[in-house]
Amino acid sequence: MVVARYSRKEPLDRSPLDPLVRIIYGGHRAVSGLNIPAMLKRLSLATMALLLTLTLPVQAQTAKPFAELSRTLLAGRDSLVKVTRDQVGLRYRLGAKEPGKAFDCSALVQWVAGLFGRDLPRTAAQQANVGIAIPKDPDQLLPGDLLFFGRGRAVDHIGIYVGDGVYVHAANRRKGVIETELARTKSTYWKGVRRIFIEADSALHFTPNIVATPSGD
Repeated sequence: MVVARYSRKEPLDRSPLDPLVRIIYGGHRAVSGLNIPAMLKRLSLATMALLLTLTLPVQAQTAKPFAELSRTLLAGRDSLVKVTRDQVGLRYRLGAKEPGKAFDCSALVQWVAGLFGRDLPRTAAQQANVGIAIPKDPDQLLPGDLLFFGRGRAVDHIGIYVGDGVYVHAANRRKGVIETELARTKSTYWKGVRRIFIEADSALHFTPNIVATPSGD
């Protein structure tokens, strides 16, 4: 990595928007050879907003600085939804984590999250403590949120919200992996929501390359 300091009056032979050069005008610093995707994973949303604002030419700052970031995040959530929905129709098997063949509820969640850079514990009860708590309000849910369920106080089931009031989960041996409308789920059975993909700090800007092995049954 090469770091140099520039005066605003000095001409630059490369654009501030070049993939290998970012000029932070407020600090008069130029960074060459920076691994931008790796950097983005570690930036908070506030920091990224500041960088986007400072690195854009003055005439470009009339555009919304979050536009490109928003498109990236939405594309990532679309990828997560597609991967999750592609598992619908697979068999349920307790203890199974066999992509393209069978899952139990927590293994499905663990596998999908792992594809997008989130390492989760194995059981539904453990997964229900990961990330940040979100109100049980369908209007506040985002694709990728984890919905956990149980009878009494115990958590014994979990699924992935995919948008439009629907979640995907490995239900049971009879139904396998299915989509279920949240409105059809008893409110007392639905225990809560955890968000593990948190905007700019998430790994959702990447689309995994998945080759699923079709079930032979």
